[in-house]
Amino acid sequence: MVLQERWLFPKNIGQLYERFLNVPIAFTLIYIFGGIFAGSSVPIIPQRIKDLLDYPLFRFLAIFGLSYTATGEIEYGLAGTVVYLAIMHLLRTPEERAKMPYGI
Repeated sequence: MVLQERWLFPKNIGQLYERFLNVPIAFTLIYIFGGIFAGSSVPIIPQRIKDLLDYPLFRFLAIFGLSYTATGEIEYGLAGTVVYLAIMHLLRTPEERAKMPYGI
């Protein structure tokens, strides 16, 4: 009971923040989000990379690479990638889903 109280009601926000980041999937999702959207700050993406991004397998491997780097564990990396892709698919409109039937 004491352990549950400490988890649910930490004494300060720092403890809650640390506990959240110590969950591998949570940290992985933050890392993927940063890795994917940090590239938006680059004004010109080379055409060769744009061409590679047309392939779903390359996109999956790129996201998995970020996820694996965040955790250092293949299992957590794969789970984080799948969870991230599922969240992105759920956030899409029906028109966007029709354009990307595989979710990636």
